[in-house]
Amino acid sequence: MDKVKLEFKIPKTKTIEYNNTEIKIIPYFTISQQVALIIGYIETYFEKSEDAPIELSKYDYVGAELNLIQNMFLLNTNIDVENTDSSAIFDETLVYGVTSEITNYYNFREKLDRVILDIKEQRVLENSIGTVVSNLVEKAYVILNKISNISPEEIEKAQKEGIKLIERLEKSSVLGEGSLLSETPKVKKTRKKKTE
Repeated sequence: MDKVKLEFKIPKTKTIEYNNTEIKIIPYFTISQQVALIIGYIETYFEKSEDAPIELSKYDYVGAELNLIQNMFLLNTNIDVENTDSSAIFDETLVYGVTSEITNYYNFREKLDRVILDIKEQRVLENSIGTVVSNLVEKAYVILNKISNISPEEIEKAQKEGIKLIERLEKSSVLGEGSLLSETPKVKKTRKKKTE
């Protein structure tokens, strides 16, 4: 079989109209643009600033979305983001008009959402295990400091407390069934019945 050489060509510029203004759009995100947009989104989303619009949230979703829109317009449109009223830039009609013309926008959003979810899951896992291990270490130091003056009754009491702690950990989501540290659950295999 003969091999062919492929070349990537960005699709032709598309045009939409917004409030009697012609907006030109490059209708495709390159891989490098996608990476840059994802990095910018992550930085804003997870590094919440003091002036974040929603104070109670742990994450700055609104700021990250606004940053994404601005960067997307800078990279793929003829909109002068620096000198345009922010109300116009963040108008949902304009945003939808631009994103609907970018052929791989929804694939990009899937990647972005997956990365955000992965980072959140990783942070939850690190915090859960870290907290339990930290508590165990702290209790171990207390016990070690008391060992020099410990009586047989205190040894028995410490042993019982240790057993209770291990039982609690086994029941918890950290060491319990279904956790990353427990055994992999057995999957029941089913066979299809043969039809005659």
